[in-house]
Amino acid sequence: MALIGVGNLRNENDLNKALDSGFSEFIAVGCASMLNKDLGILLNENRGNEIMEEIDPDSPEKYCWPEPLWKIGLQGISYFPPVKGKHVERMDDV
Repeated sequence: MALIGVGNLRNENDLNKALDSGFSEFIAVGCASMLNKDLGILLNENRGNEIMEEIDPDSPEKYCWPEPLWKIGLQGISYFPPVKGKHVERMDDV
């Protein structure tokens, strides 16, 4: 049975640690893919340093999100990516 690792995988280092742990055969990314529509390309081309980890509220065009999703994302809800300059206690911080 395949095991999929999820949660708190926001950058290249997190993804590599999860894969190298030996506990997961696959990993799933939510927030990282919401912020980086080209996440697969960035990883494949060894451009992990370009992976965004926070929503930039001044650049909605980067994300191609529909307006309702954009408004919700900026509220700092815990299951969305963090908003740049806005600290919200996240479930994984507790």
